[in-house]
Amino acid sequence: MRLQPATGIWALGALIVVSLRSTDDAGHPRVPRRMSEADQGQTIELRTGEQLQIALSGNPSTGYNWEVTAFDPAILQSVGDIAFEQTPQHTRRPIVGAGGTLIATFAAVAAGTTTVELCYRRPWEPRNPADQTFAVVVVCAKGIQASSKRSN
Repeated sequence: MRLQPATGIWALGALIVVSLRSTDDAGHPRVPRRMSEADQGQTIELRTGEQLQIALSGNPSTGYNWEVTAFDPAILQSVGDIAFEQTPQHTRRPIVGAGGTLIATFAAVAAGTTTVELCYRRPWEPRNPADQTFAVVVVCAKGIQASSKRSN
């Protein structure tokens, strides 16, 4: 198969766009900002284009899973499904039924403030006030240096 010149130009253009979106203003690779259970109730500041990962302990083999229950899609975009990583001592040889970390990833797409809420529950059971929840406030801005601000 021979590439046509126009096809090659479009492919090169797409590669450049993907490369530009995966680096910051200084050309450094973008590393997702990460929050965990310890950050419950905190506030984080992001720039548009940055990603946020919320990594929470869980064990899907029990039927429980973290479910995203609230965020403003005009400010943050969900990136893929919630991923599961087994606890490091089980990564060499995964163990059926072992717990680990569930990771929800979001991309900041516009300036604004939103609360991201997740609930740890079995999806087939009715909502229960005793369900474990997690929430953080995300402040997205354009053109500022990203930093993390913790509220007390």
